Order: sequence, then structure tokens, then C-alpha cells
Amino acid sequence: MRETSKINQRRTRALHQKQREDKIAQGWQFSDEYHGAGLPLVKGRRFKFKPKEFIYKGVNYGIVSKAGWYKFIEHIIHPNGSEWIECYGPYTKSGSAKTGCGYQSFDADCIVQVERKLKDPIADHKARKEEELG
Repeated sequence: MRETSKINQRRTRALHQKQREDKIAQGWQFSDEYHGAGLPLVKGRRFKFKPKEFIYKGVNYGIVSKAGWYKFIEHIIHPNGSEWIECYGPYTKSGSAKTGCGYQSFDADCIVQVERKLKDPIADHKARKEEELG
């Protein structure tokens, strides 16, 4: 059963890679950095997000996402000019996952603050504990 699972994983990765290549050929732009929010966002850097009301085709859906800290994944620009940030979160300031933590996409203009450190606060805390005990 594990071998079947690994084969399916390889097929899925190949499919995603092909879809990404097709999108790049259509004019999509994928970037691992974003420089519009003060400090540059790079993969893994956390930023604070403040949601705004979601309005689509004249209908106000209210606030559809949660405020908090998110980890940056990538910046995407659609061929029609729209752009967004893909990230993972929300987290608390201390680095604990909040309810509903997962993969998210946001407009870049909702970024309120970018964290200076690139390190994960939970990993830092564990390392300090090990140093104290060791």
C-alpha cells in the first residue's frame, strides 16, 4: 500500500509541475519574494494580516478571513494584473497555530506588519529549552 501511495505522490507532483509550467506559459508570474510591504517577504517569514471586507461582483460577503500572523509562501501575479500572497496560518504571536490554521491566499494590501526575524518562535523556544537542559 505504501508503494501505491508513493506512486500517487509522484504522479500528483508531476501533474502540479505541469500545471505550473502551463500557467507560466500563459503569463502567470510566481515569485518567492514580495517587496511591497516594508521588509521583503521571503519564504518562511511571518507577517501580520488584518482582514478587510470581501466584495465580489457588488456583493459584500463581510470579513471572510482571520487576523493573525501568517508564514509567507509565494507572491502570484495573474495575467490580468491581479496579484495575491499565498501563505499558511493564522498563528499567534508566540507561534502557536490558531483554530482554522491552513493554506490561505490574500490581497497584498492587507499586510499590516512584517516580522524582522526569519526564525520560527516555537523552534527557538525548543532550542533554548534544550540548551538549558543539556
